[in-house]
This record gives sequence, structure tokens and C-alpha cells, in this order.
Amino acid sequence: IIITVPDLPPAGITANVSSPTSITVSWKPVPQGYENGVVLGYRVLFAAAAKPNAKHNFTVHFNISALEGYGLMRFTNYCVQALAFTKYGDGKMSDCLYVLTNMGVPSLAPSNLSFFISDGSTVNLSWHLVPEREEEVPIVGYAIFMSGSDSGAIKFVAPCASSLLLKNVSFSDDTCIQMAALSIDGSGILSDCATGSWRGKRKIPVWTYTTKTMSSSSIQLNLRNDTEKQTNGPLEGYYINYHAVRRGGEPVPDLLSEPNHTMTVCASATTVILTGLTIYTTYKIEVALITSKGTGKFSEPLYAETCRCNENLSISIVPNSLDTLGTVSLSRVIRDLVNSTCGRCDAYRHNYLSSSNITREGQISFPVTRTQAIGDTAYSKFVPVISVPGFVVVKRRNSPIPTLTKLLTNSIFESWPVCVLALLTSLLAGIIIWILDSKANPEHFPRTFFKGAGAGFWWSFITMSTVGYGDRCPQSVPAKLFAIVWFLIGLVIFALFLGTLTSLLTVTVVRIRTDANSLSSSGDGKVAVVANSSSHQVAVKKFPNKLAIGSTFPDLNSMVEALRNGNISSMLLDMYVPVKRKDLFNGSWFHVSDFLEGEIAHGILLQDEGVSLAKQLKNVMGVNNVEAEFLKQDDEATEQSEEEETESTSVVFFEPSSPYFLNTMVVSVGLLLLAVTCGLFYQAFCYRSCCKRKSKGTCRCKIMKQDISESLEIFHHSFSQTYHRLRERQIRLLQLGMKRKRADSKESNTIYDDDIILARMY
Repeated sequence: IIITVPDLPPAGITANVSSPTSITVSWKPVPQGYENGVVLGYRVLFAAAAKPNAKHNFTVHFNISALEGYGLMRFTNYCVQALAFTKYGDGKMSDCLYVLTNMGVPSLAPSNLSFFISDGSTVNLSWHLVPEREEEVPIVGYAIFMSGSDSGAIKFVAPCASSLLLKNVSFSDDTCIQMAALSIDGSGILSDCATGSWRGKRKIPVWTYTTKTMSSSSIQLNLRNDTEKQTNGPLEGYYINYHAVRRGGEPVPDLLSEPNHTMTVCASATTVILTGLTIYTTYKIEVALITSKGTGKFSEPLYAETCRCNENLSISIVPNSLDTLGTVSLSRVIRDLVNSTCGRCDAYRHNYLSSSNITREGQISFPVTRTQAIGDTAYSKFVPVISVPGFVVVKRRNSPIPTLTKLLTNSIFESWPVCVLALLTSLLAGIIIWILDSKANPEHFPRTFFKGAGAGFWWSFITMSTVGYGDRCPQSVPAKLFAIVWFLIGLVIFALFLGTLTSLLTVTVVRIRTDANSLSSSGDGKVAVVANSSSHQVAVKKFPNKLAIGSTFPDLNSMVEALRNGNISSMLLDMYVPVKRKDLFNGSWFHVSDFLEGEIAHGILLQDEGVSLAKQLKNVMGVNNVEAEFLKQDDEATEQSEEEETESTSVVFFEPSSPYFLNTMVVSVGLLLLAVTCGLFYQAFCYRSCCKRKSKGTCRCKIMKQDISESLEIFHHSFSQTYHRLRERQIRLLQLGMKRKRADSKESNTIYDDDIILARMY
């Protein structure tokens, strides 16, 4: 069987109400591989759930992905379905997506609106009802608006009423009374301003007053007694009108739905406490005087705000990996932020934050971590404080001693070319110096080849190393010239040898960090996480194919301790944790091997009355630059990257900081002690053997003493003969000199004393 129509309906179908009689539908193409041919277009069906016969069918071209279905009924639940079709027929229909259309608002307003005022505060209002039509929206009542006056009063009346008596209303010349018909979806268009006339006096002066915020639910109104302004009869009382205009720092979204509070107080009152108010709300307060001639005009409005927080604010502190014992703890930063946001209230100087470990019980919970955006509601809002761009995989840095041992061994063997070059050139120089100087200096360079070449090699190597013992030296001129040339050449070769050996002993350890796809190639490919933490959620939801969860720990401290002890190979953390938690991540025992991109946020969860603080919290964070100040404490944070990075660390073997230095010193001291011990034992053994031989008359020490005595006697005899021979030769030379002096004296008539001359000669 060959299927020629789509197996699946269009993907991602959504439907939204665009008007009371229309619904907008959008979709995505049929998933690839399920078209079974060329899709020519789409069909969208709108069927009323209560009336199956009331259907609307729309067909569009294949390159269109949205349409608006019109001509629908008001306040009706529709089943929306879509399908794709080919030239062979219609494909599979999607499941029902139910959408309820709106009722809409009335398109007509009451007519012939008029009024007359019998005294300063009573208004008689009348109007004509909106005519009923079959296609028109059902009317549930009428709303009366007063704009351009200080009262801003709003009244609601039944749908059958055509007149109303408004009492205790403040009215001015620019007051406009309008009406609108109401449906279940709201009010319709406004009528024209009502026309009317005055019957009585209304110009009554206004008294001055001030306000003072008392608490989160009360405002104190202070009335100033100014007797000079009482020109309309004796004062009988005050008429006070107040309503909310801002809540939580934002305008009230629907002023029409806000209750309008009024109260009357006696003339002797100087202070009025307005109670039962909403926390962190700005109220518009107006006052009018009541005299024997009626209620006067409202004064200029005064705005007062209740306290932002209650005296005892319930908070929930959630354990977080960025919390430390220092002043830069995230919980400490957010606590200070909440105190700054609440500000100072006259009723209480300080806010007392009562802590709880249960999130549901606190109006404010922090620090709360979110790994994905969750929509706010009227009873719950999340305010991010610290945004983190991703996570890091932290691994334990292994001991470098095994690696350095291998590198040291390889370095020694890798230096063999330079060693061979030095030995060969030294041997060549030794043979050349033997050829040039063996005839003139056989004492230092014997004439036999092996002995002479060996002595020459010894001389050339000692000369090249710049040690120069002086036991052998060239005598002939050619040999001396060659010695100068060889010294320069040998100096270069020896410097090359030392440089090569030094560079090989200074090892560069290279570590390459790759992306998360290579995690499985090193170690067991599993990462440890803190149970129910942000890193745990990310590893499960966002990187299920890249990360495999190994062990889970109840807290960060236990997980870090396990990594230190080698119980786990790696762990997944918020990238700011190694930077901020210096109490856990200090020294060089760890390194960051990988970076995973995934934005998370640490912030504040506001619930119930705490929701009103959302905007002010954001304002305080912007002014104080909270996130930058929190991260400023650690400017040396390491930059992370998705691409490969290379770190290099130079290790010199025989530096005090090198792990090899201590081992070398221990081995050297051990060998020295062993040598001293062996020497002492050897001396004790020889002394005992000598004593045994001495008793037998064959002491080796005695034999050595005899040999030395004989050598000294031979040396003394030879030296005496040489001395006498040289003395006799000197005497003959002196006598010959005296004869020459006497001959010279006869010619110059000079007389010399022979004894004096001999004394001088000797």
C-alpha cells in the first residue's frame, strides 16, 4: 500500500482570540519525512463545541502558516483543527485545540445624559437606556464616570435604571459626567458629557492639611485649623475622599476597579488615621469642608504612601553554593538589598526579618536559583540578582611527580647528541694537540699514540670545561696557537651543552581543555553534582547527551572533600562558585577543564504581599549596581571559553618550589650518611686488621713506613749530590768572575778586597 497523503498534521499549532468574532491560528509545516508527496496547502476547521453544525472551514496555500478565522459567534467555545493536503487528498487531522471567544463590549453608549445640582454636593442624573439588539452584546449594567473634578467618583447601576441621585459629590466647573454600558468583558464607549445646571452655592474655601506615613496599613492625616477661612458659615466637619493610584511603585492598572473610600469626621478633629490600607500603595487624598451651607470644593490632592514592608517580614533563606562566612555571601548581599528596599518607616525604625527554612511560609525567599524562565503571576514574582552565563567542570589536579620523573629520564636521554658532539670534538682536539706537541713536550704528551692521545683528550676536555687543572699544557708554538683556537671552539660547544641540558631540565607541562563533547574520553566520563542543585537540573534536562551524572552529594562541602580525596574524578558547578568560595577552592589542587553554556539566575522569590516590592528591588539593584559589586570582589576570575584553550606551567626540577628538589635533597643526604657510615666501618675494620698484623710483625702500616723511609733516603741522597754539584759549579763561576775583576782593576788602577768580593759573591 502506497500512502500518498501526509501521515501527520501540521506541527506547533497555536490559536489565540483576536476579536470577539475571530480567532488567529498559526502552525508549522508537516514534520520532514511524513509529507508523502508535495503539500499543496492547509485546511483549518472551526467547530462550535455546543453547536456541532456551526462550522467554518478555511483553506490556504502551502506557503502560508497563519490565518484569521472570522464570522464566529461571541462567547463560544470552538474546537480548532488543521490538516495538510496533497493532490491525492487530505492528510491526518490534528487534535482539537479549544479556544473561547470573548463576549466583547457594547458598541453603543447611553444617550441624552443630563443632570441638575440641588445643593453643593447632590447631583440628580438621568439618561436613556441603550436599545437592545439581537446581535448586540448583553448589557449587565452602566458605569458613571466623573472626570475633570477632584473626586473622580465612579458608580455602577443596574441595566434597567435610567436615573440616579449622587450625594456627597464634589463638583466643579470643569467636571464632566459620562456613562458607558457594561458587559462581562468590560465597559463600552463613553457617552458625551452630561449637560446640567446648578441650584445652590458651591464655592466653599478649602482648609490645608498634611499627611504622615504611619505603617504598612495606615496613614495619618493632619488637619490645620485656620479660622480666617471660615466664610461660609460655621464648620460642621470634614469630608475625606481617598483611593489608591499606585501599587508597588507602578500605576494601578485599572483605576475604575479600585474602591473609592470616603469618611466624615467632626469639626474638632485635628488628626485622622486612615486604616485598612494596602501595603506599599500610594493613595490620593482629598479633603472638603462641611458647613451649614453644604460640602465645599475638594482641596488640591495630596499623595501619601504606606510603608513598603511590614515590621516583621517573613523571609526564607534557601541554602546556596555561593554562600560563605564572609561579607560577600550572596545571602548577606540579598538581605542588605531587602533592607534597603524596605526603607525606613515612621512606625518602626527597623524591619525585623524573621527567617524560615520553608519557602512556602516566607513572603520573600532567597537566594532562589532558576535555570529557566518561569512566568510571574499576581501572587508570585522572581527578581534575578546575579546572572551566571554557564557551568564549569572542575577536576582534581594530579600529582606531577610521575610525569616529571618520566620527563627527567627522557631529558637525560634526549641530550645524547650534544654529549656525543662534545666527546668527539674533545677526542679530535686531543689527537691534534698530541701531534703538535708530543715531540717538544713528551713529558706531558707521551710519544706513544694511545697514551699521548689519552693525555690530549684529558687536556682538551678540561680546557673545554674551563676547569684547567694545569697538569698538562702545550709547549711548542703550533700547539699553543691550536690551544687558543680550541679554547674558543670548546667554550662554544660547552655552552651549547649546558644550555641544552638546562632547557631539557626545565619542563613545560601542557594541558589542553576541550569542550563538553570530549568528557567521555577522559576518566569515567561522569560528573558529581549537589542533589537538586542548579547544576543537577541542567545536567539532567539540558545536557543529557553530554553529561552523565555519577555521584550526588547533599552539599557542596562534602562534594569538594570527595574530589580532594580522589573519590570522584570531576564535578559540575556554577562557574562563579570556584571564584567566590575561596574557603573551598584555594591553592592549585584543582583546575577547570570544561565550560558549558547555560544561563542561570540567583535571585529573590516574592510571594503574597512581597510581590509589591518587585519594581523597587530592581530600582535599588540598578542604583547600587549590586551584581557588579558582588563580582568585583574577585577580579581574578578565570575566563572560560567553549573552544580549546591551552595552559602552560613551567617547572624547573631543582628549584626549591619543585617537587623534585625535596626528593633530591633527601636522597643526597641519605647517600652521604651511607658513605660516612661505610667509611667509619672501613676505618674500624682496617685498624683492627692492622693491630692483628702488628702482633705478628707483619703490620702493613710498618711496611708502609719502611717504604716511605727508603724513598726519603733515596731522595735525600739524590738531592745532596745535586746540591754539591751545583755548589761547585757556582764556586768556579765566582772564581772566574774574580779573575776578570782583577784584570779590569789593573787597567783602571782600582784595588778590590778579595774577601769583600767573595762575601758579595756568596
